Order: sequence, then C-alpha cells, then structure tokens
Amino acid sequence: MSATKLISLLAERVAEGMRREQSVVDASRSSAWIDYQDEVVAGPTGAGHLFQSFIHQSLKFELSKLPPVLVCGLWWHTESGEETLFEASYAYENNEPIELAVHQPAESETFEAIASAVVARLNELAEKDYDLRADDEQGNPSDEEEETEA
Repeated sequence: MSATKLISLLAERVAEGMRREQSVVDASRSSAWIDYQDEVVAGPTGAGHLFQSFIHQSLKFELSKLPPVLVCGLWWHTESGEETLFEASYAYENNEPIELAVHQPAESETFEAIASAVVARLNELAEKDYDLRADDEQGNPSDEEEETEA
C-alpha cells in the first residue's frame, strides 16, 4: 500500500467516525460529517475546535494501530518529511555534513505532519460529499448516475 493510499484510508476512517456522531451544529442534521462539510465548504460554523479535537483523537487512535516504523515511514511522505529528505540529499550531493535529525523525527512532529496530510484529504472528501449532497437536494443527478445512464 502506498503512503497516499494510507493517508486516504486514514481520512476515510476519520470521516466514517464523524458520520456516526450526532450533529454538533444543528440537531436536524444527520451527522457531524454534514457539519464538517459545511465547515469546509461554506465557512466556519463555530464548531471548528470540536472538529479539530475529534480529528486529532480519531487519528491518534488509528495511528496507534500501526507499527511505529510504518508511522515514521509515512512521515517521510509528508511535506515535512520530503523537505527533510531534500535538505539531506542536497547536503550529501554537495559533500556537506548532514546535521539533520533524519533518523527519526520527534513524535509530535510526526503526528502534526501526518495530521496535516490527513486533514487535506479529509477536506477533499468533505467537498466531494458536499457537492453530491447539493446535487441531491437540487434534484440533479450525480456524475456517477449520469455515467450509469449513458
């Protein structure tokens, strides 16, 4: 499994957790996932700190299921990890000493970098689901339905 696929899977599991939670903004909504979609697409709903807390707790739980070496490997595919690799490669190519802690990043740095990548993917999922929901509410067939009919 690629790092990109693993990031997507983590985001999907966090989204699934939000689907199981009750709305934090409007009791008439079906889930916190609907709230999160609105937060991402339409702007702040006032529940941003609740979403951040939920995402971080869910992600910590999901990452705890993975071996530490895999979590560290995943970090190398984040923006922070790629920057570190670039800096180390540059130093090596130019016969400069590599003074970076490239062996393993701090746990907090690892988590924040992975969380950033997961949130970016989660936001993409939220935007996609928001658009599908908007199409359904307006009675427009989704792209998938149009392809099936053709």
